[in-house]
Amino acid sequence: MALTDKKYANEHPKFNMFDKYKADKDSLVGARADISGKDIDASKMRGYSSVDLETARMISNNPTLTQEELKYLHMVEDRILHEFGLPDSQFYASSHEAFLDIGAYGTSPVQIAEVDGVVTFKTRPLADVFFDTDQHGKVDTVHYRCFKTARQMTQMFPGIEDMDGFKATKSVHDKYELIYSIEPNTDKAAKKGGRVGNTRQFKVTYWCPSMKEVIKESGSSYFTFLLPRWSKLADEIYGRGPAFACLSQIRALNKMVKEALTSAEYLNFPTLVAEEDSIMLPMKYGSRQIMFHEPGSEKPQPIMAGNQPQYVMEMIRMYRESVNRSFFVDQIIRQEKKERQSILEIQDTRGQMLNQLAPLLNRMETEYLLSLIHI
Repeated sequence: MALTDKKYANEHPKFNMFDKYKADKDSLVGARADISGKDIDASKMRGYSSVDLETARMISNNPTLTQEELKYLHMVEDRILHEFGLPDSQFYASSHEAFLDIGAYGTSPVQIAEVDGVVTFKTRPLADVFFDTDQHGKVDTVHYRCFKTARQMTQMFPGIEDMDGFKATKSVHDKYELIYSIEPNTDKAAKKGGRVGNTRQFKVTYWCPSMKEVIKESGSSYFTFLLPRWSKLADEIYGRGPAFACLSQIRALNKMVKEALTSAEYLNFPTLVAEEDSIMLPMKYGSRQIMFHEPGSEKPQPIMAGNQPQYVMEMIRMYRESVNRSFFVDQIIRQEKKERQSILEIQDTRGQMLNQLAPLLNRMETEYLLSLIHI
């Protein structure tokens, strides 16, 4: 369909500007290129499901893409989304847990495994995952530590009963330390990236420190761990989360909240001062209580320390705002203007937010989302 067709102009009124280019073919081609660029950008956000063959060729930079191949891409996209949407996959729940861990610790390990024919995603504690990178800074080695009972070990490895150091009658309270390791395969045949036997790219090993031999060795054609990092300095392996930048403010804020609660307690229940032998025992506290004192003696008086909690609350508010800025809350939730904003102002504000978050979001895309597609 040409962009100058009346039907196209009716569906998109803003494209009526092409009427003035009908007499000039070169100008029409240039204007059409501008609109095509906008269509491509919008199509990249939607995926391949809503684009025609010509636009798909421009997105993929493949001019020989056929209609059959585009149809196959549609099927693959639907299949991937279906797998991620399965309840047993736990993709969305694990992704949510991963983003929470990234905000706190800067690194969040996610393990990928196939359970009963379903690709599952499981977040793992960072304290039990040890990893290293290759010469290019890409994570290629992971050692994951977990603890299993004798019954669980028997289910995972049917022939483990005959190995030295394993006791099937071990109490459920006494667990075995199991190490899962995945590393690059050093076999020459693995350099081609095969999917069978020794040609697989990665080597997987299960071993237990309390046993004298390796429990199981196998291979994997893909890296079974996703290790997104929020940000890191040069030559660092582990990432840095937003909490690292405001850790001192968080600790100071916790201390001030504790002091504010203590000050409020003193204001509500101050220390009383009374003359000796002026009050008849026992002493009573709380509402609806009666205390008797000697005639002529002064009544118990509270000790006023001159607490001013409003200053502490003001400092708490300042520290909270500093912590929110460290977690980019002010960038994501911006204060809206009271007057109506134009489309250009909204786009400009959104563009500024994405520009400031672009380096961090780019790392999440390359180390987490893009790795899923490669798998």
